[in-house]
Amino acid sequence: MESGTFKTRLVSLLQRSRKAVRLYSEMEKSQDKLNYSDLQIFEWKNINIELLNELQDVISDFYNHKTLVAKVFSILERFQIEESLVSDNLKELKKELSFASQRNDFAKCADVSLRLVGIKAKNQALQAVVHELKQVISKSNLTKPETKIENPSPKDKQSSTKIISMDSYKTTA
Repeated sequence: MESGTFKTRLVSLLQRSRKAVRLYSEMEKSQDKLNYSDLQIFEWKNINIELLNELQDVISDFYNHKTLVAKVFSILERFQIEESLVSDNLKELKKELSFASQRNDFAKCADVSLRLVGIKAKNQALQAVVHELKQVISKSNLTKPETKIENPSPKDKQSSTKIISMDSYKTTA
């Protein structure tokens, strides 16, 4: 497979990610009061920013085709791992919500529900990123290289799951 086509697809994904970040930024600015949709927008925007940064790092550096492919597979793997962790967290929060509801602890239900909105939005955004990366790889007829690239970006040294204080969000019912 010619690397130009693969790189063209990556650049296209980068442009779509930029467009999504602009859209989510505009949506944030247009909201008068904070609500659940703000939390969703916040998570979607952050995941798109992460993807944007990863793609910019990979595309801006000059790599041979083999290294570029390995780095993209590494990015895919990082997002898949993060999606799996977030999905597990989502399942745990659903259980917590169910138990709180059974105990008639509705204050706890409200708190957990707010966290669920953010976690679900993050999960959806991560699933979309994984899907988009898989599409680029599939359309380019690439196979995962045998050698693994260590530290494709400085972000990998940090935890990819961010803890966000829910105190900064005020909701309207």
